[in-house]
Amino acid sequence: LKTDAVTTLKTQGLFVAITNRERATAKLRRMVSTRLWVRVFLLCCMSLAGGCDGSNDDDDDDDDDSTDPTLDDFLPEVPAPTGEAQSTYAGPITQSDIGELIPGPTSAGMVGDFYIRNARARFVIQAPARVIGVVPQGGNVVDAVALDDTGAPVTGDHFGELSMVYVLGRTCDHQRVEVLRDGSGGGAAVVRARGVAASNDFINLRGIGLIPVPLDLDPDVDDRVECATTYVLEPDSPTLRVSWTLFNPGDDHVGGAFGTLSDTGGETDSYSPERGFERLGIGALTSLGDPAPVDYAVFQGPGVAYGLIPRHADPTTPNSAFLIAGVSVVLYKAQALLDITNPEAFELDLDAHDGVTKDLDLVIGADAADVEQAYLAGRGEATAPIAGTVAWSSDEEVPVGARVGFYRDGNDDGDLDDEEDRIRAYADL
Repeated sequence: LKTDAVTTLKTQGLFVAITNRERATAKLRRMVSTRLWVRVFLLCCMSLAGGCDGSNDDDDDDDDDSTDPTLDDFLPEVPAPTGEAQSTYAGPITQSDIGELIPGPTSAGMVGDFYIRNARARFVIQAPARVIGVVPQGGNVVDAVALDDTGAPVTGDHFGELSMVYVLGRTCDHQRVEVLRDGSGGGAAVVRARGVAASNDFINLRGIGLIPVPLDLDPDVDDRVECATTYVLEPDSPTLRVSWTLFNPGDDHVGGAFGTLSDTGGETDSYSPERGFERLGIGALTSLGDPAPVDYAVFQGPGVAYGLIPRHADPTTPNSAFLIAGVSVVLYKAQALLDITNPEAFELDLDAHDGVTKDLDLVIGADAADVEQAYLAGRGEATAPIAGTVAWSSDEEVPVGARVGFYRDGNDDGDLDDEEDRIRAYADL
């Protein structure tokens, strides 16, 4: 690798990240500026070659409609400062506050990234960069940890990376990250990353050959979509609201599947309510046509659980979740993985000059019971504490770390039946 920027090689997943991003960005700007002047020069030559006589035969060029919508028209509203004492914090990570980095087995943050935190959770948002991994693009959450009552991390970082995906493999290639609210005015902290859509070249469904990829769903075809990701962290909340905004500035319709694509992280297991724990290999891609609806997905690590809860305007909208060789896919509206090519299950429907925002809650807790509580609270459903005693059938003491499952009594018979009753949540003792 040859570059003017300082590079760092990490062997966990083997990726290269540019730490001197300012120099790399400056170089990129020079390249863009050069290309822009070349385009202007070529346009002038084409105009002269065509016999420019001072008239303009293209009436459309004269119609500058300043009322045309832009990406900004579809961004989520940013919470206003409350004037209360500061309890949330956000900003860039520099050498002077390197303590904002989150250590742990899967820690990926570095100087130049961004932090957002409160008294209950901390997150690191990657700066615009290019790395080798499940999500090559930057601007996404790469580290997350829960905090105890003293503000210390409960565990190390076991989070991988969370990204948006649509149309069989397009995502947001964030080009800049800005802090909209640093929390100093009271209330929520807000960070936003902006960019343009690009193909996630880690995914190559056409190359795998297991799923037919129609030309209109080819992720390598540039659709000119502009995008932004907004992160909002409220005071004393374990939930980071993630909002993905897509805007179609072109004249062609953009539609397809929409969801999340995540690196599940380090020592984690994938769980979803009603289905329990599961792990699938790449060969499972050919057998995932059966319905598999879920309300949310959980990555359970040692002492920490990361919940991904899609939020819809219509709370009855289904989702589906799949884990393929350590890569998690959560599809909005779809009920099976193969719905990614089913127009009737497409969540994304963007007409020309139209935009939309899709929301997700990233919840940090100890186990699925914490995620279930956040899920119900987001739907406005009442919850109540449950108390009881856990014991083996023998007199042996229950060891610390035992997992207690909570099942939905599907047939209302008061017994636990394998065929009728499905696990809803669990708590780790």
